[in-house]
Amino acid sequence: MNETAWEQIFEKYNILEEVNGNDIFIITADQIKEFREPRLMTKFDSQSDLPRIFSDNELAILPTKRGTYVIGRFKNYENVLIDNSLDVETVNLPDYITTIDYKNITSEAISLTSAYISGMIQDIVEEEVVPTIQGRMGTGSFNYDIEMKDGRNFNVEVENSQMEIDGSYEGVSKFVIVEAKNHFMSDFIVRQLYYPYRVWKNNTSKKIIPMMLIKHDNIYNFYIYTFTNDNNYNSIKLSK
Repeated sequence: MNETAWEQIFEKYNILEEVNGNDIFIITADQIKEFREPRLMTKFDSQSDLPRIFSDNELAILPTKRGTYVIGRFKNYENVLIDNSLDVETVNLPDYITTIDYKNITSEAISLTSAYISGMIQDIVEEEVVPTIQGRMGTGSFNYDIEMKDGRNFNVEVENSQMEIDGSYEGVSKFVIVEAKNHFMSDFIVRQLYYPYRVWKNNTSKKIIPMMLIKHDNIYNFYIYTFTNDNNYNSIKLSK
């Protein structure tokens, strides 16, 4: 349904012609809603989720203001590799936990809960932490540069867009922001870590640790990232 709806939108608003001529196309939620629910039409966590008209034309979409998106040839995703040379460490849930079946964890929320109560997250960040912020919230206002496919930078202005944090954990000196996936992904959209990072960079003096958790085959794979330039979306680097 997304495929058909986006093809109709591209045709109605001549989006390819606009992007080819002006680099970007601004589209509103109301314009999208004419064809299908925007929430379903704009959630592309991995490049494999992109409708064909996006992938065939190397296009990506980003939220800017609440109810407004920008379409362009942005480098929007970060590749994920699993290092099979690493030893897998076995950890256990506390004996008194009876409501979580570790063999049948189907939600990202329970994956995060299991990672926390088993001590995985504390071990990785090397500090005692407790759960704090999660769920949907506004971004406030900021701007950043994102690289386009031709190597140029494009400046994106964000104003009260919406973001979602799967989980966060705070310690004495560190604040951990986690994006969780319950299946293997060959890449992920950087925005899911970058927007929360930018928002909380201005709201806490603690060291912010952006983290990706990918659980598959009952193995928890943690990826710790840094942004070497706060104002550059593509400055994301794997730290360990």
